[in-house]
Amino acid sequence: MQEAYVQKYIDLFISCLDEELNIAQNGVINAVKWFNYLTTDIIGELAFGESFGGLEKNEMHPWLENLFGSLKI
Repeated sequence: MQEAYVQKYIDLFISCLDEELNIAQNGVINAVKWFNYLTTDIIGELAFGESFGGLEKNEMHPWLENLFGSLKI
């Protein structure tokens, strides 16, 4: 039942990667950043009914940025 949500974000993820690779000078991108956006957007959609907007905005939601920063410490 949730496949449509997951597929929507996978399609957006692939589109963002393609765009990022076209912009990249040497063909190198930060894949970890994009996978973090993908997973947090999917989790947000399935758990809270709305994504955190990472893939659309190309930036981590401030709440998640704080969470990841705290986990590193």
